[in-house]
Formats: sequence, structure tokens, C-alpha cells
Amino acid sequence: MLATSLSSTESEAPLITLILSDHCASDTPSRVTITLPADSPWASVHDAIGSLVHYLPGTFELRRPSADGGPCWRSRLDDVHAHTRRLMDDFAGSKCRLQIHGVDGGAPTPTSASASSPVALWRHPTPPQPNADGFTGLYNQGATCYLSSVLQSLYMTPELRLALYGCGLRDGVAVSLAKLFVSLQLSRRAAVDTKQLTAAFGWDAAAGFEQHDAQELLRLLFDVLETELQPTSEASALRRIYRGELCDYVQCKKCMYQAKKLSCFDDLSLAIRAFDEERTAYTSLEAALAAFLEPEELHGDNAYFCERCEAKQPALKGIRLTALPHVICFGLKRFDFDLATLARIKLHHKVALPSTLDMAAFLESSTVAKAPKRRQRTGLQPASPPTGSNSYVEGSMEADRGEHHRYELFSLLMHRGSALAGHYFAYIKDFHSQKWCKFDDSCVTCATDAQLLDAMGVDETPSGGASAYMCMYRRIGSDFPTVVTDEAIPDDLKRLVLEPQQPDEATSVLHSGQGSSSHAEATSSSQEEMVEATGGNIHKSSSDADSEVGSSTAPQAPPSVGSKLPRSGERILRIGHGAAR
Repeated sequence: MLATSLSSTESEAPLITLILSDHCASDTPSRVTITLPADSPWASVHDAIGSLVHYLPGTFELRRPSADGGPCWRSRLDDVHAHTRRLMDDFAGSKCRLQIHGVDGGAPTPTSASASSPVALWRHPTPPQPNADGFTGLYNQGATCYLSSVLQSLYMTPELRLALYGCGLRDGVAVSLAKLFVSLQLSRRAAVDTKQLTAAFGWDAAAGFEQHDAQELLRLLFDVLETELQPTSEASALRRIYRGELCDYVQCKKCMYQAKKLSCFDDLSLAIRAFDEERTAYTSLEAALAAFLEPEELHGDNAYFCERCEAKQPALKGIRLTALPHVICFGLKRFDFDLATLARIKLHHKVALPSTLDMAAFLESSTVAKAPKRRQRTGLQPASPPTGSNSYVEGSMEADRGEHHRYELFSLLMHRGSALAGHYFAYIKDFHSQKWCKFDDSCVTCATDAQLLDAMGVDETPSGGASAYMCMYRRIGSDFPTVVTDEAIPDDLKRLVLEPQQPDEATSVLHSGQGSSSHAEATSSSQEEMVEATGGNIHKSSSDADSEVGSSTAPQAPPSVGSKLPRSGERILRIGHGAAR
């Protein structure tokens, strides 16, 4: 029997010993005990038990069978009250017997046995040939599941793919990303690797085993891409697609004078619980967005010095959205710091994410009213795009109140695990087929309705530990592209993908396209295919089946991330460790 205890030096709360029967390891349950302060929140209990039995928190549940044969008591990490309800709220006395089971009948995910690392390891079997609907996965370099999820979401955004295909660069992060997108679009393999892209970042082999945050990576990547695209015809691509505008304001409640400051955003980070004493959870994206825009009252010692009144006055301080981007990236602040325990925690409760989102209600009313006139004045009208162009989103920040403020959900970046370790994967919708797929590193499968309802927070049943961490919405419009044809890939870009490889290697990567971002159905890997690329005929070898097996990890969340932009000919994107932001 293994026993451990956690003591609290600052609390007078009594201790409760949990006698745990692990029903996951074998047919014969093993027994462990752990002693915890009675005022420990259930989230901390799950973390402590996970550390003890080496299971990833969120992938197991605790049960207490009913003495009268009725429904058993259960506790999961994704319960709404996991961070507010305490151990002593459910159990009295000094001892309690509980059972450990996998969620939804599955097996808990084991964590690394290394005492020096909290990283959780995943190993997927060699993916089938081909993946769902012919989509291509990305091999995990060791701990790059966060990178894979971000890259697949960007790849499935037609506007960005067209911009990168048309940038005309020959080296750097932008062209490395474009080359990866070409491989994803034309590949017959179940998965391709990201090592060439991470080499352009400035990473060495060891960097693939470091944990980082998906949202921080996205911000860094956007910064580097915008810098590299500056001298090209696609200099404004990132701004056109992802950049919105907001206004920080302070309004005097006496004279109504407003001090304003405009700034831009590429993503919006939303708190998913209130800062009140109850720490009320926001259970929908709309509620979190409304809270983000709700002004704060300044009064008393914190009153605002009004320049017009020339005195301190009560005031309102807040944010208004003044212009919306074509694609909105929302980050849900699931990682927090518990001041009571001085520990990082993850908020596991569900947040309902609507399939369509009307942003008109959240946009500054004056902006909505004036937008049609400004758009008429500038002459910016949505139009069908020429091949390789993003001109159809030029007027996205000046759109009117109608359809152009309605958005559709197309990407869900999921995180399974705790604040110390976990795993990223993504559910992404293909605009052409309107089908959702689950992108989990090298494995791509069709998403089920149950999985989507769970990920979107519609299903109220426990989610088994996976929760939406980021989501992307694209503006709804009939003129926006749903597909990137293979003909949109410039020949010189195809040659850049082919040049580093031998002919028989190259043909295992590329195939003739069918004009869809959803690849044509691939034939058996044992068949020989004729591939036409860069004007020449190349034969596919049947011996190129990739048997690489990747293990994926996820970040301590969220670490601060630092970047080094190109300097003196360097093209480097570096990510470093630091304290949480």
C-alpha cells in the first residue's frame, strides 16, 4: 500500500484520508491512500491523486458506490463546481473510500514517470492510409501537439493559404509554412512532418520536446509572418484576415467626457469566470464576451481625474469593439492562478460555443450605424476573388450590420489535461464539404455529432477532460472561398517542395489534385500512381509508407513566450520558457 499526505501550513482545516481503489490498472484493484486538507477544492484533489497514481487529471473520475444500490456519487475534473466545492462539502469524518475509474469507460492517460517533468506522453498507432476524407495529419516531434493544432487550423483557412501561396518568397518562415501547406494539400501520406518549418523558427531537435501554449504560438507566428510579408504583394494579408480594432475608453459620469485610445487585436482572450467573490463561471461564449466588454466603475480612491471637470470624478472604464476582422480568434482563459493555494489551476467547466455568432450586438453601436456610409465612401465592396487573392476581405473592417456581422464556427482547439500537463487536438470544419474532422497529430478522423456537441458545450454531460481552449469564427458570406484548388499553387512553389527530395521520395508526397481542400480519395499505398508535378511525370513508389509513431505532449499552461524577429539576415522564431502571463 502506497500512502502520502499533503499538509497545509496556513490552514487549520482538519485532514481527510482518502482510501482509493484503482480499478483501471488491472483486474485486481490496487489500493493507495492520500491525506488532504478538508477544505481542498476538488480540482486540487484530482491533481494530487493524478500525481500519486500517475494518471493525467481529467482522464479519470472518482466514484463512491451507494450503500443502498442507487446511483453512485461521482466527481470529475470538468464538473462546474470542481474549483469551488471542497472535499469537506461532500464528506464528513476523517476517512473516505473512493474508486478510481476511467471517464466514459475509457482508460486514464498515464503521465510521464519522470520525476523531473510533468509532461504527459501520448503515443498514437501508425495512422491508417488514408486519413478521413483524404486529409493529412502532422507528425508530433515529441511535444508539438499545440503546434499541429494551430497549423491545421491555419491550413483550413482558405484566405491565409491563398495569401501564402501568392507571397512569392523563397525562404523564411512564411515560405516554409506555404511549403508545409502544399504538402498537406497534395500529400498522399497519412501525415507529414513539421521539422522544416520548426527549423525556420530557429528550433533545434530538443525544442520539439518543450511545452508551449497554442495561443502564444499563434501570436508569435502572426508577428513573424507580418514582418516577412511586408515587402511582398501580400503585405496586408494578416491585417485583412485577422486584425480587428478596439477602443479603450474612460468616461466621466458627471460631464460624460470620454478619453479614448484605439488599438488593434489579432485575437481576443476572454475570462471564463467572474472576478467576484463567488468566482461565477461563464458558461457561454456570449456571456464571456459580454463580461469582457462590461465597463468597470471607478470611484472613491480609484476615481478618474477628468480633464474637463478638472477634478476626480466617478467614471466608467472599458473596451469597445470598433471593427471586426474576417476571422476572429477567441482564447478562453482556462488557466488561472489560485491565490488560496498559490498553484496553477485549469478551469474545466464547459463553455457553450454557438455554431453561428452574431457580433453586431457586441460591436460599438455608432460603428454599426456608420459602417455602410464609410464603406460607400471608400468604395470597398465585397467581390468574388481572383485566384490567389484576398481582395474579398479588403472591406471586412467596414462591413454593415447585416450578414457581415454574422460568423460561423470552424475551428475548435481542444486541451485535455491539467494546468501542468495535457494534450492539444482540434476539431475543424472543411468549408467545401461542411464536414467536421478531428485533427489529432498524425491521425485525422471524422468527428461524430456527439464529439462536436460535447466540444461546443451543448451536451451537458461531463466531457472526459477535454475542453475548448481556443475557437475560430469566420465571417459568413457567399463570396468567400470554400476551397483552394491545386491550380492555385504556383509552379515555383511546387518546385520548392520537390527540389530537396529525390524523385521517388517526392512522388510519395505529391499527387495530382482534384481541386478541393478535401483531398481526393487516395488509392492503396501498394498501387503505383502517376503524378504530374512541375510539368514532369513522376512515379509514386509503393515503399514510401511512413511508419513513424509520434508521442505528443502539451504545455505547462500558459508559459510566457518570447520571439526573435529577423535580424541581419536571420529568419528566426524562438520560443522560451518563463512565468505564466
